[in-house]
Amino acid sequence: DNYPGVPGVGPKTATKLLSKYETVKDVYKNLKNIPAPIAKKLEEGKESAMVCQMLAEIITNVPVRLDLKDADDWGVDRKEVLDLFAEFGFKTLSKRVKDVGKKIIEESQLTLV
Repeated sequence: DNYPGVPGVGPKTATKLLSKYETVKDVYKNLKNIPAPIAKKLEEGKESAMVCQMLAEIITNVPVRLDLKDADDWGVDRKEVLDLFAEFGFKTLSKRVKDVGKKIIEESQLTLV
């Protein structure tokens, strides 16, 4: 998941704790019930754990003010998009844009019989 987590607490231990206590907050509410060496690491790494939790949380109640009807005439400079993706190292996205371009060309060459 690429989140640093708590130093000294590996994936197996973290999984066990989350399976038992369900949330990061509940893990911290139950430190007294966790073996002392692990509880100490959790206490020392609490800030990191909370930041990781915040980064991993998917926020679903964000207001979206977009009418998809307005999106049908958006113009995109394909070269500019590909240059930007290359600059940021977005190889997979670059390939997808190129593949979509190929598909559009292929579909435009189809004829009805």
